[in-house]
Order: sequence, then structure tokens, then C-alpha cells
Amino acid sequence: MTIKHYTNGLIACILLTAASFAITAEHLTSHHQFPSHTILSIGILALAVLQLIAQLVFFLHIGRESRKRDIMALAFASTLILIVVGGSLWIMANLTHQEAVPFYDNSITPQTSTD
Repeated sequence: MTIKHYTNGLIACILLTAASFAITAEHLTSHHQFPSHTILSIGILALAVLQLIAQLVFFLHIGRESRKRDIMALAFASTLILIVVGGSLWIMANLTHQEAVPFYDNSITPQTSTD
């Protein structure tokens, strides 16, 4: 691999990071109006997947001449990431469901002592 290959990878990763930063900044400066939360989530997820692919191709050299060992290591790492992320989301959703306490309730007034 040449320096040009690594430079192209670096430029691609910087551009993908800048794009995700730009859409998030636009979302915040428009007071959460544009892009919508759904579009923002899908956009950031898509940019993250593209950056993962760019890093795999340019820096880890997963490509046409990949060995079976590299593919197995990548599959194992992906499985571990899915287990950790999926388990964390499952636990957080379960905790939120179990508590079932509203974040802020206007009907509850603080008690004052009459001593």
C-alpha cells in the first residue's frame, strides 16, 4: 500500500466526520426543525456505516485479497458489538419501562411545612 492510499482514506474519513458534524450542527441551529430527528438519525447511521467501510478498506485492507482469517475476525468483532449494543439498549429500555415515572409532572406540588 502506498502513501496515496492512506491519504485517500484519511481524506474520506475526515469528510465523513465533517458531514456528520455539519448535519448535527444544522439540526441544533434550526432548533430541532431541520433535519427531523428521524432523518438525522438515519443520516448519522449511514455516515457511520460509510466510515466503517472506508476504514476497513483503506486502513485494515479488507478487500479482494482478504484472507478467511480476516473475515472471521471481522465477523466475530461485529457479533460482539451487536451483543454489547443490543444488550445495552435492551437493558435501558427495560429500566425505563420498569420505572414508568414521568420525567416531569405538573400535577405534583411540593409540600410545605406549616410549623
